Amino acid sequence: MSGGAAFRRLRLLHIATFATWALICAHSASTGTTPKRCPRPDIDCFNAAFTSTASSPLHAATDATAADRKFLPLSSNAASDAVLSGGVATPTPTPTTTTAWSWKSYHSHPEMLDFLSELVSSSDGACSLEWPSPSSVEGRRIVAVVWSAVNGSSDSPSGLPKPSFTWVGNMHGDETANRELLLRLAWGLCSGELAAADGRWRELQASTLVRIVPTMNPDGTDPPPPNLAMAATLQGAPRFPAAVSWTLVGGSLNMQPEANAISSYLSYAVPDLSANLHGGALVANYPLDACDSLGARRSCPTGDEPLPELLASAYAAAHPSMALGNATPFVSGTVQGAAWYPVLGSLQDWVYHVLGRLHITLELHPVKNPPAASLPPLWEANRRAMLRLMELARMGLRARVVDAVTRGPLAANVSVASPAGVRGTTADAERGGYFFKPMAPGVKYEFVVQPYDPSNPNLSYDEISFSVALSVRREVVISGAYRMRELTVERVLMAFRSNATASVRK
Repeated sequence: MSGGAAFRRLRLLHIATFATWALICAHSASTGTTPKRCPRPDIDCFNAAFTSTASSPLHAATDATAADRKFLPLSSNAASDAVLSGGVATPTPTPTTTTAWSWKSYHSHPEMLDFLSELVSSSDGACSLEWPSPSSVEGRRIVAVVWSAVNGSSDSPSGLPKPSFTWVGNMHGDETANRELLLRLAWGLCSGELAAADGRWRELQASTLVRIVPTMNPDGTDPPPPNLAMAATLQGAPRFPAAVSWTLVGGSLNMQPEANAISSYLSYAVPDLSANLHGGALVANYPLDACDSLGARRSCPTGDEPLPELLASAYAAAHPSMALGNATPFVSGTVQGAAWYPVLGSLQDWVYHVLGRLHITLELHPVKNPPAASLPPLWEANRRAMLRLMELARMGLRARVVDAVTRGPLAANVSVASPAGVRGTTADAERGGYFFKPMAPGVKYEFVVQPYDPSNPNLSYDEISFSVALSVRREVVISGAYRMRELTVERVLMAFRSNATASVRK
């Protein structure tokens, strides 16, 4: 793309992002109200006009049936990118190296693709590649690395799928340091370097599925535009100025293809926990970023309190300096997004509202584009914190709902009777009746599960009520001094048909 074309696209993207805020400000002027702060130019506005349904988020989807892929990631190329989802600990592969690669250098998009291809091919099956679709505006492919144990399909004797975590980097295109950080993580995982050095990484591999999208915005990086600001708003304007109701507009509004690719990918392989990386500050930002249609409210709690702040605090505490940040509104290196600057349609709010999962935004370096020589120290500063956050993808109740007679998987509406105000979730029959509900440590949760069979609406089932709590304490989670099994409660819930006899129930 020529410099003039790049400038024109950048200008159009900025116009698109701030069009909604211009309307909001105009509305505020007419009503006598004013948002306390409009977003800065590099906010992570994610197009809020996208629903969670996605037909083909990968370039080369296989023809496996829904039942075949219940617990498995989809491979873009069955011949070279193996479909893996393991739970059995396997011997750690010998760390491998790739040719002509320096961790003290920034790399181009073609160099990154070549590096990942070689890395996966030499990983002894530990890693595979997936290709979110569509490609970027300029035709560059977006790639995801999938890391898991080689053998097995579940880490649970009850058949539960593995907890999953997804990293998304370089949203704005001009935050290349976090892209290199995710490439370093991918190398450490796929080569076996991290697992060979530390048992906690080995346990993570045996128990957790990790996806890494090093860059969701390749056009903004390669070649770098003169001001490194291209695609700062590529995610698209919220378009519909509301904090929750925007889900009603569906996918009818225009959306940048890169944002479409990532939202489709996250919808297709919904992570139990996820994060996106940024630069320009040093803080762990947690949802919500907005909770009113004008972005005026500065306190926006979720229906999963106190979990979002806990996740951010766990990351900050594992970082050597993040937790030292206490300049208002930061608290020990963390901040709720709306308290910092309100954003309508951010990625972490989209994940919360549409996918029903938690997602945090990590600002990892105050200098937006640090020199290449600082990349190794950046990795050292974050690798323990990244491990901590991935371990917490399993923190909560992981359960399956099945018919008590046939043992067939069921769907279910799952509500939380206590604590008050905690949002519920749903069980997915196509994923074996699986549901995951994040839980805060030291809190007793009372669940009410209403099963149903989506293939037979004439069947009715009794409600299932029960209470559970994690034995681990908050301070232990933040310090990292826990055992993985302390983070999870697992259940197989037997659903009895409403007309079942007492003898069947016994």
